[in-house]
Amino acid sequence: MINFEFGHEQASQLIDTMQVTFGGAFKNQMGNVNPAQTETIIVGALYGITEQQFNTGLAQLSLQRYCPNIAEFRALCMAGSWMTADEAWARVCEYTKDRNKNKITTLAKYALEQVEHLITMGQMREAQSQFKGVYNANLLKAQVSGKSQEFYKAPLQIGTKQIAEEKTTAQKVGLNEEQQLILTMANRLREQGMTPKEAFVQAQIAIRGEVKKANKFEHAEHDLEVKADSDYWPDPFDDFEKYKAALQAEQKPLPNAVRFLELEQTGGGV
Repeated sequence: MINFEFGHEQASQLIDTMQVTFGGAFKNQMGNVNPAQTETIIVGALYGITEQQFNTGLAQLSLQRYCPNIAEFRALCMAGSWMTADEAWARVCEYTKDRNKNKITTLAKYALEQVEHLITMGQMREAQSQFKGVYNANLLKAQVSGKSQEFYKAPLQIGTKQIAEEKTTAQKVGLNEEQQLILTMANRLREQGMTPKEAFVQAQIAIRGEVKKANKFEHAEHDLEVKADSDYWPDPFDDFEKYKAALQAEQKPLPNAVRFLELEQTGGGV
């Protein structure tokens, strides 16, 4: 059996399918991004997708009224691999009978915790209704962010030894998995000719489905007098060294959202 890895061949297939299905809407969505950069964006955004999930996403395209962006297409791919709220509730009912034998997902466990007091009081109908509401709301967030369904594992007993793995460069500077994916894609797009700012924006759109602006004042916003950004420090994308020096002068930490610029300068980029 050949191991499947989402790559440029699948990205090209997706581009062709999107163009045939949605015509100019897909081209307008990508703007001035060239074909090579488009493939890089898609490969990075759909990293980890299985062959079955990819085929599920392709099949769902013909049912969409509007052209989905790349983050939304990933959600379509993941949709078939998650339990529905009804399936999750059925699992929960079995789980509450024997928590050692029966398994539920981490999402179902979270939803169960929100309604367990109702179950204890015997209000099963209300518990089921609220469970589905909590489950569906968090299911949508998980699918859009590209997360995979995982089964709940009980915490290890106190006293069990755990060996911590060596942290990656990204982890050491506080980047989470989503930010690391954005960093990786932005690095590749810059190698293909995009400016740092353009690469960062395109990577965020591909991974998150939206651009999350870096809040330069997130570390001490309540202590700062409101002024124009230029009165504090330069734009990090225009002059990163001056921006960094301004932060250091005021003893402020570097925001996570722009740490990939520092990683690139120190050779920590991928």
